[in-house]
Amino acid sequence: MKIGSIQNNHVNSIKSKKHRVSFRSGLPNSFVEYVKHADVNKITTKLANIGFLGDFKGCKTVAACTEKTVEIFKKYNLPIPKSLTFEPIQDIDTAGSYCSILKHVTINSDIKNFYDINLLNKMEENQKGFHPTKHFLATFIHEFSHNAHYENIIKNHGLEKANAIWDEFRNRKITAFWAKFYNGNYAKKNMLEYMSETITKKIAGNLDENLNFINYPKLGFVKRIKSNDFRYDMYGDRYTLYDKNIFEAMKITDSAIWNGDIEFLYRDGFGIKGQINFKEINSYFNTAKQFKELLKG
Repeated sequence: MKIGSIQNNHVNSIKSKKHRVSFRSGLPNSFVEYVKHADVNKITTKLANIGFLGDFKGCKTVAACTEKTVEIFKKYNLPIPKSLTFEPIQDIDTAGSYCSILKHVTINSDIKNFYDINLLNKMEENQKGFHPTKHFLATFIHEFSHNAHYENIIKNHGLEKANAIWDEFRNRKITAFWAKFYNGNYAKKNMLEYMSETITKKIAGNLDENLNFINYPKLGFVKRIKSNDFRYDMYGDRYTLYDKNIFEAMKITDSAIWNGDIEFLYRDGFGIKGQINFKEINSYFNTAKQFKELLKG
């Protein structure tokens, strides 16, 4: 995951008295204290016992954030990657990356914010407009979301076809207008990043300031129906609203990306054919305020 910009990326440049927690990003004091006293070896062993290999290089922040992200994804009943390492990534603007072949996440150790939970919080808070959430776990949730997406496509289409779909999604973009205003600028890169940002927004938005779930943990994508008809039968009665309501169309399109239903997307997927006209969208609603509220998801 790319980051828009980094502030305060040297741990020693900020005195501890200035480390004020912002609940806008969901970082509670209890988690700050947990990180402070975290036992990296104990976390590593705990995760290894459920089949997850973590190499945190002794970094308490990365270990604790990984542990919490694993816990969240388990509650969502989403598959987790096989492993995570904390090591340098060549591009300093890349906070994390995901390798589908290995089902492996890398967090960039060259970004010094990852060594201090308060600085990580500040870095994520600074992503307004670039990413859809400023939650301090955003990078971890984003990379884990890639894995959940990949595994879901495998479940629906099998490994060989899933890899072909994954590569195609990497080279395809969602409509720029929708990606930017719904999920931030980074979502415009390609369908993989768009979907990962979509999931990150859903999960982070469902965590309160104490990291508890606000609502029952589910992603809420439209249920997929196996069929040779990639229109009505695939998404049931909801498809009848497809041409009438742009937001219903995007819900179905999001679900099709999540499920890897590439035939549906290429035949009927909204946003694949071209740019969305802002005036056309706004005409669905009585006021600009109502429109902006709907864009918040």
